[in-house]
Amino acid sequence: MPILHITRKHTLSLDKARAIAQQWALDAVRDFGMETTLVMGTDDDQTVDRWNFKRAGAHGSLATSSQSFELELHLGFLLGAFQDKIKQQIEQNLDQLLGPAKG
Repeated sequence: MPILHITRKHTLSLDKARAIAQQWALDAVRDFGMETTLVMGTDDDQTVDRWNFKRAGAHGSLATSSQSFELELHLGFLLGAFQDKIKQQIEQNLDQLLGPAKG
């Protein structure tokens, strides 16, 4: 099962990072039919929001903190054949939300 890891560092406030992560989650629902849930918590004394998402053939999470976005995506057998294209599209979508100077 292919696993994609995408990390983007940022200098945004936590509120702005949360807004971008929420927009990303809404786009994932609209564009890819993902089901999403938000879990808010801490990781190593740092506030981390985790958007968990799933659909047939894929599941993963987008962890958002005041320093970075970390996406992990597990692809099933059929979607695994398209992993490079899927990764490219996710990176493009996230970079677009972050803006040209933030990627």
